[in-house]
Amino acid sequence: MFQVMISQDDRIGAGFAAASCTLGEACYPPFSDPLAVDGPGSYAIPFAALANGNPVEHVRSQDHHERGWKMYAPLDGPCEAHLVLDDVAFFR
Repeated sequence: MFQVMISQDDRIGAGFAAASCTLGEACYPPFSDPLAVDGPGSYAIPFAALANGNPVEHVRSQDHHERGWKMYAPLDGPCEAHLVLDDVAFFR
């Protein structure tokens, strides 16, 4: 999943001067739906598709201060991944 941090969802004490969320572990950024990665590919993820942050659910393109990727390993065994991210760009 692709995610972006905004100060309202960044918990205080996380090391960011802009952090303002006081909900501790319940602070988390808006994120995209899971991306199916099975070989080379391109993805276009509009900011409108980022949701489910807490306490601020959605994000505007001008509000974010950090971007990230979240991956989940399968529960039933080992996981190995090799990802190369390049040509990352923002669009309107």
